Amino acid sequence: MIRKMLVVAAAAAMPVTALAATGGFAGAAGPPPINASGLHVSCTGGTSTASFKPSLHSTASAASPETTAIKGTLSGCTATGGVTVTSATIKGTVTNPSSTHACTGLVGATTETGNLVITWKTVQKLVSKTTTVAVATITGGAGGNGHGTFSVQASGASGSFSGNVGTDTTDNQTTATAAAIFATCAGTKGLKSIAVQPDANTGNPTVSLG
Repeated sequence: MIRKMLVVAAAAAMPVTALAATGGFAGAAGPPPINASGLHVSCTGGTSTASFKPSLHSTASAASPETTAIKGTLSGCTATGGVTVTSATIKGTVTNPSSTHACTGLVGATTETGNLVITWKTVQKLVSKTTTVAVATITGGAGGNGHGTFSVQASGASGSFSGNVGTDTTDNQTTATAAAIFATCAGTKGLKSIAVQPDANTGNPTVSLG
């Protein structure tokens, strides 16, 4: 009787064993990661902070490197190629090698070196979850609403959404008015940082890549 029970148990186990051997119980593999290097993305919202070291003042000083640390978030992002962006962050440091550390340098184009790295959170898995933008110049001015405006011009990019650097754009304005910024510059401690938001003057995307 015992022998018969063992034979029956072994026979019942055979289909299970066969399934295990062939991976019949294994979970189905998900879709492969998307190569987004040639895709396009634009973001309509977000906020960031640019921190200056040393701080900027009303009067110029001897030329020396000026470092600007940029950190923020992006929102309202739409991408091509079936990619759904849920959120993004931006972080990086750029350097003006010959700044006079005067607030007047915020107006006009300045040559910068350094990278901005955008990290994407997406529903679909990407081959690269970041875009690295090599900064060439930053151009500042004043908008029609009295706030400062800034745009970044890139010399190169890598990672996702990096296929067409020539069309990359950024349009941002300061949360404070230009008058308030220059008043801070005149203070003893100078201007240590500025907060940046989407440009209400143009309505253009905060960031457009690819």
